[in-house]
Amino acid sequence: MAKSVTEYREIGKKRDGGRLDASFTVEAALVMSALFLFIASLITGVFDIHARVAGNMVLQEALECGTRLEEGQTLSEMESNAQQDYRGYFWCGGGNISLKEKGNRISGTAKMKTETDISVKKFDPENFLRLLRAAGI
Repeated sequence: MAKSVTEYREIGKKRDGGRLDASFTVEAALVMSALFLFIASLITGVFDIHARVAGNMVLQEALECGTRLEEGQTLSEMESNAQQDYRGYFWCGGGNISLKEKGNRISGTAKMKTETDISVKKFDPENFLRLLRAAGI
């Protein structure tokens, strides 16, 4: 007949003055080690998601700022500022953000364990005015 845990505890208290049998401590150690390993992997996964989201946010902000560059500002300056912002976030120290300009589009890449590519159209007021004129407005 199998005994419950509380019965074993009562037996242990009577025999050893409150100590449990060795099998309980070994089982508890195995359960706790598995539990700690599981929690550590969950936390690591959460930090990876945080790094990916932070990279996407910084990249999107850099691309939006790159569509309307101020006088004398270059895309490489925007890239270095975005890189500095991205590395300032926790768990994102090894990440990389790169920006490229090709024609009327600016594309960017955020790399960590995963890679995200985003491309946006630059601000083009001449084309906008041509379209308005062609529409007769």
